[in-house]
Amino acid sequence: GVGFRSHQSVGRGANSHLIVENFGPVRVGLALVIEGESLRIIPRRWTLFALPLPRFLLPGGDTFEDVDDAGRFRFNVTIAAPLIGLIVAYRGWLVPDES
Repeated sequence: GVGFRSHQSVGRGANSHLIVENFGPVRVGLALVIEGESLRIIPRRWTLFALPLPRFLLPGGDTFEDVDDAGRFRFNVTIAAPLIGLIVAYRGWLVPDES
């Protein structure tokens, strides 16, 4: 399979009150919104090499995290962009390392 790596940090300046996720030269400001028992992650702004990009081209999708009945942390990520369509979709769960 194809892998990718990202880094999340607390937003500053124009991204204050957002989480910033970096994918190489792309930075995406993400709002965390509680919806029922889930935490939704909603893209709000983005840049390429620190240059703001148009919001109407901002990729979006259905991305959320929650906890299932077994106590596992679950995540569901779907990212699509206007004019391009689906970019990535994945889901899974995490369990604590008991060691």
